[in-house]
Amino acid sequence: MDRSTAFELPVELLERVFSIGWPMLDAEERLRCQLVCKTWQQALDPRRWPLQWLELKVEACQDGKPAAPPAALWVQRVRPGVRQLRITIGSEGGHLRGRQPLSFDSPAVRAVHSALLALHPADALHALSLSAPFLVLECFVQDLGRFTGLQQLQLLSVDFPPASELLDQQVARALAAAGATQITYLECNNLACLPHLAAWPNLQSLALLHVRPTSVTSEQLALLAAAPGLRRLAFSYHMRLGARDYSRVCSQETDRLKEVYRALPSCAVIEY
Repeated sequence: MDRSTAFELPVELLERVFSIGWPMLDAEERLRCQLVCKTWQQALDPRRWPLQWLELKVEACQDGKPAAPPAALWVQRVRPGVRQLRITIGSEGGHLRGRQPLSFDSPAVRAVHSALLALHPADALHALSLSAPFLVLECFVQDLGRFTGLQQLQLLSVDFPPASELLDQQVARALAAAGATQITYLECNNLACLPHLAAWPNLQSLALLHVRPTSVTSEQLALLAAAPGLRRLAFSYHMRLGARDYSRVCSQETDRLKEVYRALPSCAVIEY
């Protein structure tokens, strides 16, 4: 097929061709295709073909006024569908020296939030990763109930030092109240979600980052055992200890992991 023939294909045929390869293209590649000609632009309307993956990122800066990500402004204007979305607000592991922490009142953060709400159709979103300060996370998770196709959710705090237990609980309550009952995979870096496991009856896999097995209390273990659909529980943590204490602490974590395993006979309990 020569260049002129490709341009002359009817819209219906172009739609059929791009329906196969379109989901595998990223946002930049899609934009290039749309700029070829008006026929391609019409056939490749992003409101009809969901993006396979998109990332929206806002980094803290010294003046505390980061610019809104161009991709967020594009999403607000075009309102595309997205299957997998990653939102990162702030620096992972804490705020960098000399940079102001980000809040929900920041125009850049609000632009990302508006982009999240602009996704259409909302049920196209299957996986969402949110990495942000706890107070920002709380504002974002309140709107997750509208994404009825959401199955995989990752919530990570970038606060440093670690946020208080009260803030952990606020985010967990907001997530439970959002009504995202269809979630099957949840990943977070605290234990505050455990009292709300009943809000996610379809939850099958729970990953706890930076959480040691020995930090799980008997009451929290009972909450895990009461989750009917839970089939996989994973712990991920790093220990920075001296050689003298390392062996002892590792033994304690291993023993506690075995206790958790015995308390959850129908659930695979692992550490990674």
